[in-house]
Amino acid sequence: MTRVVSVTRLGVRRDKRTFQIAASMSRRGFQSAVVEGERSSLDREDLPFDLITVEGAEPLRAPDAGDGDGPEAVTESARRAGSLAHRVASRVLAPRTLRRLFLADNELTYRALPDADLYYLTCFWQFPAVWRKCRENGARFVYDANDAYWLWPGYAWYPRLFRAYLRLIERRCVRRAAGFVTVSEGVAALLEERYGRRPDVVRNMHDLRMDEESDVDVRAAAGLGESDFAVVIVGNEKPSDAVEEPIRALGELPDRVHLVCLGAGYDKHLPLARELGVSERVHVIPPVPPVHVTSAIRSADACLVNIRSGDVHRFALPTRFFSAVAAGLPVLHPPLPEVRA
Repeated sequence: MTRVVSVTRLGVRRDKRTFQIAASMSRRGFQSAVVEGERSSLDREDLPFDLITVEGAEPLRAPDAGDGDGPEAVTESARRAGSLAHRVASRVLAPRTLRRLFLADNELTYRALPDADLYYLTCFWQFPAVWRKCRENGARFVYDANDAYWLWPGYAWYPRLFRAYLRLIERRCVRRAAGFVTVSEGVAALLEERYGRRPDVVRNMHDLRMDEESDVDVRAAAGLGESDFAVVIVGNEKPSDAVEEPIRALGELPDRVHLVCLGAGYDKHLPLARELGVSERVHVIPPVPPVHVTSAIRSADACLVNIRSGDVHRFALPTRFFSAVAAGLPVLHPPLPEVRA
């Protein structure tokens, strides 16, 4: 039987696109597996695919702009010192440290990868590991560029030399991929301009066949009554999401309007809600598996797609939009051309 292995740097619980692709491969009769870079708290026996977690991996990520954490912190004191020697050390040593961590992460990914006929790669960061496996086994791979990664706000945090290295890695990934896809026409145009190859577009459509009833109902979980107006935000909080703005907006809206955040990472915004006196109208609900999202949010009155419309996100067509449509909810969204289309 043909084996297809999907590879994601995230936990598959919070990577709905990879989850749906792997499930679709299984439904088509392929032996499907997912190699995830973060451990997901899912019942593996209930999944439509095999799930393998990279042991010991600590994915190398760009922090938010202005965040001092991360591998480059080894040179933070040198930058503050401000001497020419320290500034040179910061520019030279930090890229080397990052590259070493990048390659170590790929080595761990390589060890976790099973043999396959086809690999489905969702981020170029794991390209070295996947390409090594392809050469060993005569396999091929598809590169699914979920974003124009170089436009992400945190990407500029990396030193210039390391960003150049990452661009080389993604260029090789694009050129060697047997198939090349992305999420929207806007992102496809950006990738073609940068790498000279236009990807096919596979949108983040919701697969209703995967939906299951959830034990979580956002209205009930938030303790809201029928007269309350529940606006739900779906998905784990990301640095580029607008969360502070809707919390502030509650102060200008009737008391019966509530904001319900379904996912991880929203707790850090609760102090602002208390400061503004709207804490009783902001509710944080823990994440649910991707197959339970539609059922969980169906009782809300509207869904807020809270992606900021600047930088790369102006071309976004996010999975949370399709989740809202699948649940039959009205959608509040920023001026995103792909959504308007």
